[in-house]
Parts: sequence; structure tokens; C-alpha cells
Amino acid sequence: MNRPVSIVADKRESGIAMLMVVFLTILASGITFSSIQLFAARKTQQDTLVTRGGYALQFAHAGIAEATSWFRRQDAQPVLTFAPVLDEVSDPPVHETMDPEIGLVREFFVTGNLWGRYEVWKPTNPGDTPERALLRSALGIKDISRSVGEDTDGVVWMLRCRGIIYRRYDPSKAAGVAPNTIVATETVETEIRRTLSISLPATGALCVARGDTTTMGSNIRIEGGDVAAGVVYPVNTGDPTSTATITAAQPLATVPADKTSLPDVLGVTLVELEQVADYIVTDLSQLPTEVPEHAIVILENTGTTIVSSTNKLDGRFMLICTGSLQITTASMTNLSGLLFVEGDLTIDDGPSWIRGATIVRGTVSLGGTTDFSTITFDEGVLDDLRKQFGYRVSGPIHRVR
Repeated sequence: MNRPVSIVADKRESGIAMLMVVFLTILASGITFSSIQLFAARKTQQDTLVTRGGYALQFAHAGIAEATSWFRRQDAQPVLTFAPVLDEVSDPPVHETMDPEIGLVREFFVTGNLWGRYEVWKPTNPGDTPERALLRSALGIKDISRSVGEDTDGVVWMLRCRGIIYRRYDPSKAAGVAPNTIVATETVETEIRRTLSISLPATGALCVARGDTTTMGSNIRIEGGDVAAGVVYPVNTGDPTSTATITAAQPLATVPADKTSLPDVLGVTLVELEQVADYIVTDLSQLPTEVPEHAIVILENTGTTIVSSTNKLDGRFMLICTGSLQITTASMTNLSGLLFVEGDLTIDDGPSWIRGATIVRGTVSLGGTTDFSTITFDEGVLDDLRKQFGYRVSGPIHRVR
């Protein structure tokens, strides 16, 4: 007996439907699996790019910069203890670090769930676990002053900073603590040295090696303010010749001995200063149009450097001139900082302004008939320099393997 046609057709359709379901299931599974693989591949690619791109190294360098800045900001100098503070209840709050037990710690959002972090570890911490103590012995910074021949602690520090790139899946967990995973780490090392300690022969706007080689005309203004002297010079070296306008607590002041040498003023020799100078030039034209604030500029000249409207002396920095300096008419000199001249200082005519302190070892001849030139003592300018020059990177920053 033949089966009904309708029953056969129904079975065929049912089989085709089953095949379609199986096919679609396999297709969906394949798409899902491919998406997972693609996502994983992209994540691996991104992690590889991050590692090769040196993000962790960049964060490590940033940590060295902030640690150096921390040393400069401390009121007590030289710094004997490295201890960044986290105090959220003080007024104002103090946020020098995220983790005072480690030392100096910062974290920064990069992209997606990718975060960057740097750590500058204190030398010691009483509450360390054995595991953390071992890590601190490898990463902790050190006061190496005595080992490099210094007579005082806190002068030279060896800094190390670890830069970390990690994926933050759980904000409550630290980098490297599951489920957070570290993508890359780099550690760098360098030395910082407390190189400069500005010490004037006396608190004064203009300090000179001899009084009798100093001449100041009527268009010269020397401003010492309420606490500083106008012109300071060693006793028994004669008196300045002056028709200048001097407004100061003491217009002319003497000191027992000549303390205008570079080691007397900055505590270093010229050779030592060259190791940390930002610019060493033979002419002012070799400087950038805008010299960075608080830079150390050494002008190495055996003769006289001419300062003019086209060869300007303008900015907020320290200038050490090994020769002589001549400021010409209408130069528009505008220097805030410390001006040290080993040779002679001549001002032909104004306008010119020097704020901070001026020290001259040779002959001083300040004149002018057309416009005024002003030399002003400014303790605030000097304090800014002291803070910036307290510690500077004194060696190469290199990776620690």
C-alpha cells in the first residue's frame, strides 16, 4: 500500500528544518567564536603596542621628574628623609602620594581599562611584609652622599622609579592583583644632587668685589627695599662713586671680606656648575628665544659680550658670565634671577631692569643719559631659584634590567 503523499512531504520539510537549525547553530557559534578570537587578538595587539610603545618607560621617567620636584619643594635642605605625605583631613589636604607606605605613587587613566602608574619607593618602612621588604630593597631610593665623597648627608640621592601599565578590571584592587593584570613594567635609575645654595655676600641688590672700582651715574636706580642694602662691598676697598638714586635699608654697606667668588655664592666651582647647567653658550644669540624659567645659563666668554635689542637678555633664569658684560642703549634688558659677572659690568644707557641680585667681580660702570636702568633686590625671585636649584638630575637616566 502506498503512503499518503502529505505524510512524506511533512517529513521532508521537517528534515530540511532540522538541517537549517543545525546550520544556523553552527554559523552562530562560529561567529561568536570568531568574535572572541578577534577581540582577544586585538587586545593582544594593543598590549603589544603599549609594551613596544614604551608607555611604562614614559611613566617611569615622569616619576623621576616628580620625585626631583618633591625634593626641591622641601623646606628643610638638604633633605634627609624621603617621605611623601597623604593627609586628607588637614586644611588644605595634602596629596603628595596615593600610598605613603610605598613612597611616591601616582596613577593615570590611559584608555579603556588601561591605566598607568609610577612608584618611587622609600628606603624603609617598618610595616613591610617580607615580600614587600624584598621588593623595597630592589626599588627603594638611597642617600648615597657619603659613598660619593660628600661630607653631608642628603646631598646626593640615587632615585629609582618603576613605571607600570596595567588593565584595571576592579578599581578596588591594586595593579597586578587579580583580576587586574599588568601589561608592562619598566624601572629607571638616576642620581640627583643638591648642587646650588645661593649665598650672597650680604643681603643687597648689587654686590661687588671692590668699592673703588664701582661708578654709578644719575640715571641708575638701585633698589634694596626695606630689608636689603643697595650696594655691598668689602671693607677697606674704597667707596663707590655714585650719583645714583639708591632706595634701600642701607644705601651703601660693607662686609668684612670679599665673598663674591662663584664657590662663595653658589657653593660649587665653574666645572661643577657646568655638569648641571641647562645652557653653555659663547654668545647670547645661541640661546632660545624664550629661555625656560629657572634655567642655569653659563655664558663662557673671554672678552666682552654685548647686550643689545637684537642680542637680548630677557627672562627668568640664572646667568653666569665668565667674562665681561656690556648692556647697550635701548637693549630692553629684563632679567629676573641671579646675574653673576666674573669680569666687568657696563651699562651704557637704559632702559634695563635686573631683579633678584647682581654680583660683579670686576669693574662696575653704570651710566646713561637717555633712560633709566634699575637693579632691584628681590628675595622672592631668589627663593624661587633656590627651590628649583636645590636638587637637579646629575647623571643619565638609564633602564634597570
